[in-house]
Amino acid sequence: MRTFIMVRKYIKKTNGPAYTIEDLDRAVSDVVNKNRTYRQAHETYNIPISVIFHRIKGRNIPLNKMGAGRSQALSTEVEKQIVKCLIARSRMGYPCDKNELFQLVADYVSVNNIKTPFKDNKLGPDWYYSFINRHPQLSFKKPEHLQKLRKTARDPEVVYDFYEKLKALMETSNLTDPE
Repeated sequence: MRTFIMVRKYIKKTNGPAYTIEDLDRAVSDVVNKNRTYRQAHETYNIPISVIFHRIKGRNIPLNKMGAGRSQALSTEVEKQIVKCLIARSRMGYPCDKNELFQLVADYVSVNNIKTPFKDNKLGPDWYYSFINRHPQLSFKKPEHLQKLRKTARDPEVVYDFYEKLKALMETSNLTDPE
């Protein structure tokens, strides 16, 4: 028995639809306003009858969605907020790795009561890879020891101790006199 594994980087063999979102809107409005039948709208705008039907009576499809495939698990606005949060954390010296991202997003989804297809709001690796592909400005790298050293170097005790030692060294070496 052969088993098939779904590839992560699936490449479609056909192009997208041959119509635009404006054509689809016009076709739907013509059918809703009873200016045309489904078949007439199909022949005029070259849009399949099933697509027009599903936009009017069928599935709950967002108006700006075109083509086939599953819609994103989290909305674009939510993902933008997550990206802003990740960039801000990184600038403060607290970048997060893959597991922290999963926990951060799960907490965000739980707190804001966002409906997701994930079980117990736990994200999967496919969501992670597609999230990274959608947001190329993010790059998750393995944390280096340098980040930890930078955090500890900003500690006030370390800074004050450094300047006290520098002052003592300058006094013993007679470097405080400008001449």
